[in-house]
Amino acid sequence: MNRAHILDTDKTTRLYSLKFRMIKPHMIIESVSTGATVATVVYHSLSSRIDTTLHGHPVTLTSAGLLKSKYTWSSPALGGATMTWNAKSFTGLDLDCLDEQGILIARYLFSNWSMTKCGTLELLGPRATHGPVTEELLVTGLALVVYVLTLRYKPIVSALT
Repeated sequence: MNRAHILDTDKTTRLYSLKFRMIKPHMIIESVSTGATVATVVYHSLSSRIDTTLHGHPVTLTSAGLLKSKYTWSSPALGGATMTWNAKSFTGLDLDCLDEQGILIARYLFSNWSMTKCGTLELLGPRATHGPVTEELLVTGLALVVYVLTLRYKPIVSALT
């Protein structure tokens, strides 16, 4: 897949366009309305760290370990608050995002291997629906889901084919 789109809640309006590449940056997220680059994502082959740039500001996701699906980052949109994406399932594809107090502010639900829909991002509470926070949750959540899909499941899929 070289391209994908992020849709609004009406499931037809395109908000963002995603481009996937083999070279850095590995994922580029652009606003459909302006055409401007919103974020870039870089993955590392020898590290589980994920580097993103959101509106020109670096946001680095670090994991609790190479095979763990718990990633934290310092949120520029929330004044440096430590945020955490935690895997809810064995696959690592259903995620909960918690703030510093352990309050659930977003949830990513994977779409059970659908060919046309990757998943749904649910924003919970007023903090999550503030513009910069929403984009930060979108970018970090997508970066983690794409990481899990490509870097963890690719060897398994390749072995089965």
